[in-house]
Amino acid sequence: WVELRDEESLDHLSELQPLLTDAEQLRKQGQVSCWLVPRSELQLGQQAILVTAPHSMALLRDGQAPHLKEGHTAEIAYGIAKHLDCSCLTWSFPERRRTELLWRLSKRINEQRGEEGQLGQLLDPRNRDPNFLATGELHQNTWFQQMTRALEHIQNHDQLNPWTSTFIEEMDRNHGNGRE
Repeated sequence: WVELRDEESLDHLSELQPLLTDAEQLRKQGQVSCWLVPRSELQLGQQAILVTAPHSMALLRDGQAPHLKEGHTAEIAYGIAKHLDCSCLTWSFPERRRTELLWRLSKRINEQRGEEGQLGQLLDPRNRDPNFLATGELHQNTWFQQMTRALEHIQNHDQLNPWTSTFIEEMDRNHGNGRE
């Protein structure tokens, strides 16, 4: 058992409390759809392009150390999408902040124990690196669901572009369309 009593850790815990409570409140109200729980953000644009920034926060990878945050990737993705008037998928700001706080607290716990410990032990297990997902778990993954939603939007707005249609058909053949 570890006690976090230093001022910085207590500040992180007090900031983390509402970020965890808000998501839990939504779950208790039966709002479990990925569109309602603010874990990722999908902004839809007019052009047939999807800009993503999955590594804008630390993410878990099966059997490996977590993928560390790549600084400013969400802001870069937003900027590109705005400039091109295209769609953009990132983790939501509250989710990125929650992950950052959990990462810092897990580092602090390791320091207090005087050991390396498990990196990112407090990270949310639902937030996994999309590049490391198994095919069987794609349809339950928030990130993949949002990508599918973006591709459907692109398909609806770009029906005359044969490349877009071919790409979406290929995604459906390889991964299914997410519908049961």
